[in-house]
Amino acid sequence: MHGIRCMRILTWSLCLHFTLGCLETEREGVEYLDMTWTDCSGAQSIRLLKQSSLHNGREHFEGLDLGTLTTRSLYYQDGDWGLSKTLGDPLNFDDQKVQSTSMTVPDFSLWVLWCDGTPQSGNMQYIRSNCYACGFNKITPPGSNICQCRAGQYPGFGGRGFCKYCPANTYKDSPSNAACSPCGDYATSAAGSTSYSNCVCGLQKIRPPGSNICQCRAGQSPDSSVVDGVCENCPISTYKDSPSDASCTSCPNNSIQPLTGSTSASDCLCRAGYTKTGGGLCTQCESGKFKPGISDASCTTCPENTFSQPCPVCAGASACTPCPENSISAAGSGTITACQCKNGFSGENGGVCSMCGGGKYSVAS
Repeated sequence: MHGIRCMRILTWSLCLHFTLGCLETEREGVEYLDMTWTDCSGAQSIRLLKQSSLHNGREHFEGLDLGTLTTRSLYYQDGDWGLSKTLGDPLNFDDQKVQSTSMTVPDFSLWVLWCDGTPQSGNMQYIRSNCYACGFNKITPPGSNICQCRAGQYPGFGGRGFCKYCPANTYKDSPSNAACSPCGDYATSAAGSTSYSNCVCGLQKIRPPGSNICQCRAGQSPDSSVVDGVCENCPISTYKDSPSDASCTSCPNNSIQPLTGSTSASDCLCRAGYTKTGGGLCTQCESGKFKPGISDASCTTCPENTFSQPCPVCAGASACTPCPENSISAAGSGTITACQCKNGFSGENGGVCSMCGGGKYSVAS
């Protein structure tokens, strides 16, 4: 330790900064001091990390002097705080010091700078913090102490490089160092997308609620004539009741859907001559009944003097057929043989009826 007779007390410009919280582009780590000063060899700087152990019951900082590749220690020794090359050795405690009993590094105090055994004028500044710059364009999100890429970005060069925007057709919805997620089949997005909602379905597809898959809406199916075809309305006599890329479903037997884009089997209506039963199927009208047009209406009883045969014999007839001339039948007749010759005529049931000759008569049964 140099004698007091050689000491000249100097007033130093001291800048002490305690951070209340790290910036978004910094991470919290071990507390450190960034110190700068001038000595006989010019401007000096060093970063000193706070050590977990105490020296003389007080804080202790150490760091590597890159100019000389030697370790410097900032600590308390025999009533002084100072910067030395060797921890606890007063003989080397000759760079900077201040007389103080402070438990921590003195703030706004009179410092003495030694150079070749002689006190020198100059100034020292230090910033005290535990925040480290993230670098690589990374941030520390709220509540995190990890430097990571922002939403919509990912670390390049195998996860070790600068953060880059997510490529087109991908997204990343939160800060992390993970890769970007693909939008999925048939969806596109701009570079740097930050939400799955930025992935827009193409080919006229939609993303149904609760699904992450682009698919055709109800009433449509992909054009099967090409690969990855555009969604088109279901053809007539078909339907599709939910979103998917499946083909449209044909209407049940003996039913027709007259419009394209149907979304329900209930749109399929029974053909003429058929009616819908309780099971939802279209069944042919019974003998002696008919139903004109496309609908799910009930069959109607044929009037007197007509008949109706069941399909397919009726070949889709939509009305009852009149009995042959000069013959009659009861309502609801189901065959032509139900037509009988009327009074005064004779012939086979369902056949030609001829007038009775003179002195003869007939009565329809």
